[in-house]
Amino acid sequence: MNSDAAQQEFRKKIIDCFRTELAEHLRTLNDGLDAIEMGRVKGEERAATLHRVYRAAHTMKGAARTVGVTIVEQMARSLESIFYAIDTNTLQPSREIFQACRQVFEAIRVVQITYENNEIVPPHQAVQALMELEEIWNPEIALKGINHDISQRKNT
Repeated sequence: MNSDAAQQEFRKKIIDCFRTELAEHLRTLNDGLDAIEMGRVKGEERAATLHRVYRAAHTMKGAARTVGVTIVEQMARSLESIFYAIDTNTLQPSREIFQACRQVFEAIRVVQITYENNEIVPPHQAVQALMELEEIWNPEIALKGINHDISQRKNT
């Protein structure tokens, strides 16, 4: 097997692992968000759930960075910040936050499909979901930061 073929095969294996892990992280995020929103977890269990969703977002961020899926990295970074802020009581959970998080979850799924089809431009849905989540968390820098990151980097 020549070097290019070996690299392509290795890359394919990494992407397959990323795809599998991404689905698992999204499941963890969605299940945790549901439990928190519905009030099914209280006290220590709520803290453990918040930690679990924070870790899923953090791990997703690193995995996306590793495979070069910048928009997923950015969305995971925002989710990570949101869950940390909720956990530390610097942000009160609201219906608006939960809805924005769910839009980001769906946008991540769309980006994965886009990426698997060898398209490198982030889908509009992903950019919109990220902007909405950033506006909730940090409205002053949301548009400036997102536009800068997207124009400076691309998915490869």
